[in-house]
Amino acid sequence: MNRYTLGLSIALIALSGISQKVIAGEGRYVPKTERGRAAAHIVKKWAGYVHTVYGTSPQRWASSMQGTFAESDIANLQAAASKQTYEAMLATLLGQRLDDEQVIDNMAKSNGSLAAIKSLGSSAEDLVYTMVTPCRILDTRNAVGRITGGLVRDFAVHTANFSGQGGNSSDCGIPSDPSAVAINVVAVTPDQGGFMTIYPSGTARPNAASLNYTAGGIIANAIIAKTTVGQPADLSIYSQYGTDVVIDIVGYFMAPEATPLSCTTVDGTSTSLTAGAVNNVFAPSCPSGYTRTEVQCRPGSFELVQVGSWDGHCNYKNPSGVALSASAASRCCRVPGR
Repeated sequence: MNRYTLGLSIALIALSGISQKVIAGEGRYVPKTERGRAAAHIVKKWAGYVHTVYGTSPQRWASSMQGTFAESDIANLQAAASKQTYEAMLATLLGQRLDDEQVIDNMAKSNGSLAAIKSLGSSAEDLVYTMVTPCRILDTRNAVGRITGGLVRDFAVHTANFSGQGGNSSDCGIPSDPSAVAINVVAVTPDQGGFMTIYPSGTARPNAASLNYTAGGIIANAIIAKTTVGQPADLSIYSQYGTDVVIDIVGYFMAPEATPLSCTTVDGTSTSLTAGAVNNVFAPSCPSGYTRTEVQCRPGSFELVQVGSWDGHCNYKNPSGVALSASAASRCCRVPGR
């Protein structure tokens, strides 16, 4: 057994928290649960890729993924195991929607360069924040009723109309399936002093408080909450005691997407070259946030001889007997991102 195979075997055995067994006399890992089988499939399928691309041993990678495998929604875990690209597998594992076709298309646009592919960032972790005008998505005083103490209530953060939750009658500008949301949560006249927890719907409630309140008060707190993507509900509310709840959304997080270059051409002023002169013609600077990708040399006459072109300028010789003019332009680009 070589070092890689040994490392992979150790990695599979090291998946703590997932039921497993080893066939007697064979040393072969056999998971006993659906979660264990899906996790083992992912490790066996992608450990070699991670080792080759990122230089991380199978054992270390599997160890780092233990918590994700244990906490991931089982449907997302099983769907992730069927993905044919590493990026789509990671995104699906964390409840985001990213198809293999999208990943392959982005790779094709980058000409397959590993540096270009990795520069986009992780579709599962490198999320992009977008601000929105504060918008009410939940008000239990207007609809759905007061939260009962000790119970869990699910609600949505993206829908065509939030009025069914007592909120705004629009979609508040929130796209389908954001990975996380920035929200302002208000407890209105709680029955007693206590706490409230907001967490991804369908997952175990964490031992943490999103907001602490006092009896009869109106207490607010701004939080960023991870959502459950691709499920009927996005977030769950648990309140220790009965209270009305108001939630306004101010922004959302989505996976990064490749976007076309945004480019502009900045024309330079004309420079006069006297008869027999050799001179440099400088290209203008780019606007803030843009990078010069090309210097365009523009002679005003075919009689001008371009001697060279360097970073930021063109060099001309005027062999004629009269003054001639030339200019240079800058092609400026940026990656807009999303």
